[in-house]
Formats: sequence, structure tokens, C-alpha cells
Amino acid sequence: MTRHADISVNGHVQRVHFPNTFHFNQFRDLVVPVDLGAGTNTIRFTAQELPNCDGTTYNQFGQRSMYTPNIDYVTVAPLVG
Repeated sequence: MTRHADISVNGHVQRVHFPNTFHFNQFRDLVVPVDLGAGTNTIRFTAQELPNCDGTTYNQFGQRSMYTPNIDYVTVAPLVG
């Protein structure tokens, strides 16, 4: 099961899926290319529980999930290629 986060860069939002490693102590690097403008940029990470398979309800108790991507750090670097 993957977890997701919505990454907003200067108001432009993209949903990013974070693949599960199936282990609490195994981590994965994930590269997400974004376009930054000259000067100051704002990057936001948000996540909300998605509806159940029926598209309208969450879980049977109406709770939000306690599981979101665990992001230890973010590195911003120019894309070289």
C-alpha cells in the first residue's frame, strides 16, 4: 500500500505516491522533479485520507488515517542530466 502526499510548488499541486518498503527500518529515496522560479519559492507537503472504495466514506468510524509518508528530510538541488 502506497501513501501519498500533495506537493505544492508556488500553488501548483501534484500528487506523489510513496511506495511502501514493508519494513519500519528500511527507507527509500524518492526524486520528485519540480519547476522553481527565480527568487523565493514556496514548497508545501500535505496529505489527507482518501475516501473508501465507494468514493464517499472514510473508514467505518469516520476517522482520518494516522499514516502519512514519513519524510525525514528534503533536499533541493538542480536537476543535472
